[in-house]
Amino acid sequence: MHVLVHVTDDGSARGCSPTAFLADGHGDRLPGHPNAMRWRYHATIGDGHRLLDVESNIALRAIQLQGFFISDRGVGDEA
Repeated sequence: MHVLVHVTDDGSARGCSPTAFLADGHGDRLPGHPNAMRWRYHATIGDGHRLLDVESNIALRAIQLQGFFISDRGVGDEA
């Protein structure tokens, strides 16, 4: 499965947390931002990518059930 990664658009190149993960093909399911900010597309990754490592079981299950997962971590945050 491919997963679309959207970061919080804070004006930086990398963006910041939270991060939204969506099933590829489900861009219409991108939820509103929890902090009333904007999402920005960051990358498309495989379901085994390190960005999902820490929360992979929870994230992949949520993506399968509702089409997306919101993580409190940013793309540069280490576990």
